[in-house]
Amino acid sequence: MKQEFIKALPILKKLEAAGYEAYFVGGAVRDQYLSRPVNDVDIATSATPAEVKVIFRKTIDVGIEHGTVVVLFEDNHYEVTTFRSESEYVDFRHPSKVSFIRNLREDMARRDFTINALAMDSDGKIYDYFSGQADLENRCIRAVNDPIERFNEDALRMLRAIRFEGQLGFDIEEATKAAIASCVDNIRHVSQERITTEIEKILVSSCTEKALEAIVATKLHLYLAGLTGLSSVSFGDTVSLAERWSVLLLHLEAEPVSFLQEWRCSNELTRTVQSIMRTVGAVEGFGWSDHRLFEAGITTAKSAEKVMLARGTSVGSYPVDKAFQALPIKEASALAVSGRDLIKWSAIAAGPWIGEALTLAIQAILARQLENEKEQIKAWLIQNKLIQVK
Repeated sequence: MKQEFIKALPILKKLEAAGYEAYFVGGAVRDQYLSRPVNDVDIATSATPAEVKVIFRKTIDVGIEHGTVVVLFEDNHYEVTTFRSESEYVDFRHPSKVSFIRNLREDMARRDFTINALAMDSDGKIYDYFSGQADLENRCIRAVNDPIERFNEDALRMLRAIRFEGQLGFDIEEATKAAIASCVDNIRHVSQERITTEIEKILVSSCTEKALEAIVATKLHLYLAGLTGLSSVSFGDTVSLAERWSVLLLHLEAEPVSFLQEWRCSNELTRTVQSIMRTVGAVEGFGWSDHRLFEAGITTAKSAEKVMLARGTSVGSYPVDKAFQALPIKEASALAVSGRDLIKWSAIAAGPWIGEALTLAIQAILARQLENEKEQIKAWLIQNKLIQVK
């Protein structure tokens, strides 16, 4: 049993001591079986939320109407959810009614995929009612019971199946894949934020290309904003989310700002993708130069190189690190003079000319026509009539 479970064992023990059943459930059990890192440890129990709150002194109500209470224990927090059954789903996400039950098997029956419908007791015994362990061994993603019913309950499960395919490198079982293809229209009932979360997990997964192929094969891409032109994509050695988005948007020939805004991505991510794509466009068109490397900065330049290699458009083995280290100036803030200096030296009032003069000075330094030294820059500005001295 991994350390993450051992830390949470006292919660199971307390629930059991009070006369209730309690188990570790879901993804954490799956990941232990696969010898993958275990992240969030979730607990299912026969105790109702009210009964859980009697047993534990520190709790937070986060989804109590659906049976979930967060238990705070030794600087960690754990979601403890009551066994439950669910009535008909009314919006492809939420059941119209949740009923608390005392039966583990019935609770597992409402789970999305067999590999997630696993429970483990305090002794490490696995409870597997739907052949989840066999599917793990066979590297198979299979819906619990009727896949169409599962996808009609929560349409996001279609993307979750494909996300697990990308993260685990598994194959979606044929009946489950066919059900995705027949239910694709349901995805329009899912919020863009939830879709974006799943797609971004797919983008940074180990088998991104495989997962995107499944999105195309099931025709899900026809219902996802801006992805109608999606086809086979190679991501090469790109790793970060910004690099992966850049490869995808260049493949789609999409404008990054409007696209990522529609996908509700953060402003920071959008700016980073925009910088990478701008650098890729410039280098693919005109090649690397000291000025282009300076404008990009070393982080963006390295990302742009990875993106171009993935696209097969790299201009060659350009030594980005070595070339950047050789630059006489590496960022605008390193310039030996500032706008205040120019105002102090000049007889002209402050204005746009200051930024233009500083930019020209940087360009001269990058061209090795000028040293990054205050008095030399002042003399150069005067000589080139970029300032009028008092």
